[in-house]
Amino acid sequence: MGYERQQGTLELILLTPASRTLVMFSRAAANLVEAVWMFSIFAILTILFMGGLHVAHWWLLPFAVMVLLLSAIVWGGFLNTIFLFSRDAGFLYTIFEAPMEFFSGVRMPLMAFPIWAKVISFLFPLTFVLNILRAIVMEGKTLGSICNPLIELASILIVLTAASFILVRYAEKHAKDTGNLTMF
Repeated sequence: MGYERQQGTLELILLTPASRTLVMFSRAAANLVEAVWMFSIFAILTILFMGGLHVAHWWLLPFAVMVLLLSAIVWGGFLNTIFLFSRDAGFLYTIFEAPMEFFSGVRMPLMAFPIWAKVISFLFPLTFVLNILRAIVMEGKTLGSICNPLIELASILIVLTAASFILVRYAEKHAKDTGNLTMF
């Protein structure tokens, strides 16, 4: 969003009659499509050339993909909302990205973490999404056996969505109070 401040995007976000939070989540969805389209094509081609994907409950794959997409959009919308408070969003992205990848279990299994690191891992939706995807794809679990991670994920997503609504309102109020829609 740093570059977009110079292009007037911030003014458009705060002056539009549309819901600001909806704009933040829509921007996250658009960024998600932009970021993963090539990986998606590569994954599909890999599955086709490797003879298919062998999953016990194949009907859960579309559900898992939807859970992944919804989680990514909510997390991205939350980050976009936080970026409204900074002149340099790249700095904030760096602060959030590395800990999310590390503590969510992307690089190292959660079982290897000490207790304090496991507590931090539960702040990121990616932790729960990875557990759900691994349970479906690698362990062949059913929908009933992944209910607990789904409930935990839903709780985190609700908290992030509520926080996004609150932060957008606060950012807008702050911009109106200072009279500066570009840099606040």
